[in-house]
Order: sequence, then structure tokens, then C-alpha cells
Amino acid sequence: MISIKNMKILEDNSEYFGVSKSQLMENAGRAVANYIEKKVKYKRALIISGHGNNGGDGFVTARHLYCNVLFISQMEKLKQETFSNYVKLSRSRIIQDINLIDWKEYDLIIDAILGYGIKGAVKEPYKSLIQKINKLKKDVISIDIPSGLDPDEGKNKVFIKPKLVLTFHEEKPALKKHKLKTVKLDIGIPEKALTDVGPGEVKAVIKERKIESKKGDHGKVLIIGGCTDYTGAPLLAAKAIASLRTGTDWVTIAAPKKVAWAINKITPDIITKKFKCNFFSEEHVKEILDLSKKFNCILIGPGLGNESGEFVNIVIKKLIKMKKTIVIDADAINEINLKEVTNCIITPHKTEFTKLLRNSKIKKENLKRNLNNNIILLKGSKDQIISKNKTKINSTGNPGMTVAGTGDVLSGLCAGIVVQNNDLFNSACAAAFINGKAGDELEKEMGNGFIASDLTNKIPYVIHMHGRELILVGWKNIIARFYNKFFLDYSLKHANVITTH
Repeated sequence: MISIKNMKILEDNSEYFGVSKSQLMENAGRAVANYIEKKVKYKRALIISGHGNNGGDGFVTARHLYCNVLFISQMEKLKQETFSNYVKLSRSRIIQDINLIDWKEYDLIIDAILGYGIKGAVKEPYKSLIQKINKLKKDVISIDIPSGLDPDEGKNKVFIKPKLVLTFHEEKPALKKHKLKTVKLDIGIPEKALTDVGPGEVKAVIKERKIESKKGDHGKVLIIGGCTDYTGAPLLAAKAIASLRTGTDWVTIAAPKKVAWAINKITPDIITKKFKCNFFSEEHVKEILDLSKKFNCILIGPGLGNESGEFVNIVIKKLIKMKKTIVIDADAINEINLKEVTNCIITPHKTEFTKLLRNSKIKKENLKRNLNNNIILLKGSKDQIISKNKTKINSTGNPGMTVAGTGDVLSGLCAGIVVQNNDLFNSACAAAFINGKAGDELEKEMGNGFIASDLTNKIPYVIHMHGRELILVGWKNIIARFYNKFFLDYSLKHANVITTH
């Protein structure tokens, strides 16, 4: 089974790896039409389409089945790919007035009204239409998900009661819950979209700020790190978070006094909590835990050194009991037993990973069964993001990122992203992708001569470019609509069309 969130991730990643959403829609509609032609006995079919992607699947199906479509929305609301397929469909087969439908003419109804875009209870006019269809006592086939049914929870009371659901890629949880007869159809999602990280994970966890947002709404992160030998690491982690335009609002570094003052001299953007010591020890546990109460996510490890082992163990166990989101990095990884921590993102490189397995008395082949709801982000030429259920590969990045400090930036990204959504796996995936992409952009400009702090300046650019691509797509969509609307209006005047405006 697959959740809608993960299905959207796959669709976005498919486009990144070479199969566009338009092609996925074409594949989906053709697959539905082929199945119905080969497996379903009927005389005349009517497809009912809305303005979303599910409606677009319906338009493609209609083109291949050569049947009529009842379009129950307005053209101005059509999404990009759906609009494209609306235009491709012959005008003479689109009906836009439900009162012109003679239901007796059709023995098969194909539901492409709402798809998985439903949120909350079904509203009018869809509610009345769904109730009407259920009373018709005709064969109904739903495309992907019955309209009105929440695909994940399946809680809604008003939804299409189909004879069959033709769902895409994998079964949705609600279909199993309601024991609906389901056939899975392949729509051509590329293998890399399933195995590799892409923009889909980024879009799933990086949220737009609402206009009414205030400081703190997007999370508060505490970084525990540094000792007199390693002053730079926690700063890099903090800068990674601060650089995220859609990241956390508030970052504080808890560090030994000399380290904290060094950080303050470099940047005024980071708040520091200063401790009178050269490194953290057990005597600082209570003060750190009291400080942690103010924060949503704790990143522990960058630059701690080897002297703070017992401190790390006690603090992490206490933070877990406090149900804090934790990112464990660098020196802190060397001190933990994987079986004694839970719900953490752990970011080791190869040597740290080997030591983690040894400390935890776990063989590599038994890792997943002993993960205990933790996520491992194993850094390398190709990062591996490992959960108990799945593993994904991140291929962004380049050899220039072997320079010291890039791992600190990555752990900062993990904390800055996960604090906003508490989705550990997808946050780790997104962090790896963004970090690597930032490195790839720097390589284009500087070759392999960049340093870790350069990454922090490039991270907002990488995220901005994703947003910019969406804006450009939006403008292209508006222009395409204007262009096609001109010719559509002309054709409507010169064609036999059953439509109302």
C-alpha cells in the first residue's frame, strides 16, 4: 500500500527522472481504457470528470475509449495537465450540463470526479452528484480512488460505491479498509523514482510560510556541540539552518564559553548559551535538559570531541523520554547504542557507521530489524537513507564535498527541516538532496575548490530554484490557457457541442 503523500513524492520524482506528469496522466488514462476494453462488458460508457488530475485521467480515458464526458466544473479551474487533455478531447464529446444527461443511455459510469485531492467532508455540488450516482444501480468504475473517499483514512461517509477501482501503482489504504475490489495498473513510474531521492521529498517537507506566520511557528532548534578544539562545527550546522528560507525560525547553540564567544564574533544571527567549561560533562546535564524544554528539535554532536561520552548518553536518553525530535551527528554517534535510542535521525559516515554497529552489537544484515524507529543517513559518494521499511539512495553531490564540515551542514539541514514536520525519513532524504545539490551548484562555479561554509550560502538558492521552477510552470500554464481559450471559444462557435457556460 502507498499513502497519498508518498504517491505525490513518486510523481514529482518521476518528472525529475525523466517521465513527466503529463506522460504519467497519458499512461494512466490509456491503462484504464485498455483494461475496460479488454475486461469489462458494457454497451455505452459515460465518464464524469472534475477539474483536478483525476479529471485529467478521465479525459485521457475518454479519448482512448471514444466515449462522452460529463465535465462538472469550470474550465478556468483546470490544472495544467488536465487542461491539456481537455483541449485534446473532441468538443462534441464534452457535456457541461448535467440536465442534458439521459442516464438510461449508459450502462457504465466511470468516476473521475475528485481523486485523492479530497480534504474533509464532500461539499456540494459533488455530494448530491455522488449520492445520485450511488442510487442509479449501474456499474461504476472509479479511477484510482472512489470520489469522496479519503484515500489514507477512509473516514468519509459520502463517497462513490464502485463495482471496481482501477488504482495506480499501489493500493491506497482506504481501498483495503473498505474491502473494495481493486485492480492495480502500471502507469510507468521509473525505477529511479522508487529507489532514489528527488525533489518529491523536498516538496513534501519544505512548506511555504503563511502570511500570518510569527517567530517560532516554524520551529526552534537547539544545537549542542563544540569544545575548545572544534569551534567551527556547530556554527556550520546553525548556518545551514539559518540559511534555509523556509527553515526553522530560531536557532540556539549551547557550547563551551570560548566556542560560543567565537561564534558570536563571526555572526550576530545565532543565539548562544555559554557554558563555563572546555567540554561538556555530566555536571552540565540538568542545565542542558532545562534549556531543551524550549526547543522542538535537538541536534547533538558537532564538534563535541571525545571527552563528552557519558554526557551524550545521559542527555540523549533523557531527551527521548521528553519526546524531543533528535538529530545525532559526529562525536555523539560514537557514544550511542542503536537499541537504546528511538525516533532519531542519525547521520554517520562509513567509519562512524561501523562503530555504531559494533557498539550496538548489530550485524549489518540485521540493521533494519534493530533500527527501533530511527533513521540512518549514511553519508558517502551516494548517501543511503535507511528506515526499518525502506532504503533510498541520494546521488546528488560530488567529490568536492569530502572537505571537512559538509557533514555538519547536512546535520543542520536535517534538524532545520524535521523540526517543521516531524517526518524523519523524508526530512533526511530532503536534507541529503539539498546538501548535494548545493555542492553540485558550487562545483559548476568553483570546481572542487569550495569549502563547507560555501554550502550554507548556496542552500537557499537551491530551494529558491525549486520554487522558481513552480512559478515558471504556473506562468506557462496561464499563457497556455489564454492561447487555447482563444481557439477553444472559436471552435465552440463552429462545432456541434453540448455545453453550457
